[in-house]
Amino acid sequence: MSRPASRLATGGGAAIPGRMPAPPAIDHMDLPALLAAIASTEPAPGAGAAGAVALALGVACARKALRISARHHPADASLRAADTHLVTLGEEALAQGQGDARDFTALLEAMRLPHHDAAGHAARTAAIDRATAALRDTTERLVGLCDAATLRLEGVAARAEGIVTGDVDAARALIAAARAIHAANLAELDQARG
Repeated sequence: MSRPASRLATGGGAAIPGRMPAPPAIDHMDLPALLAAIASTEPAPGAGAAGAVALALGVACARKALRISARHHPADASLRAADTHLVTLGEEALAQGQGDARDFTALLEAMRLPHHDAAGHAARTAAIDRATAALRDTTERLVGLCDAATLRLEGVAARAEGIVTGDVDAARALIAAARAIHAANLAELDQARG
């Protein structure tokens, strides 16, 4: 999460002096562009967005395992229901990843506000508190999505066909990695606050 700020964000991505560009829309980027954006020197998207993408990839692997298994067990409605739920989780993961990039950018903007007098200091502190609260909420939602994806996957993993065990294992690993990233980001927010 903690990376240096270079410019503040605008609504349209155009640079304004002293402002950072808006983070790119990660849910509409092709993979090479997404990787380049995460690897760039811009503060966002960063680890939170990468964790959200890892979660979405884990969900995709889980869906593959469930969908192939459902073809072999057409009477098992729970496999189709799990797939439907995972679609929503994957979409929400990407939306929250975009939210993480937006909220982290807002936090960096707040930290750059002038604070040379009492009024400026109060305004800066209030802006930092709002941005931190928004980032915390987004990160907590991402942790919750990871937990929901894990519960949904584990609820049906035993019924997955043997040919897709690699997909189930990949789903578990990616979702666990995403959760670890978001838990670390929460810990970092707590440490910065305390």
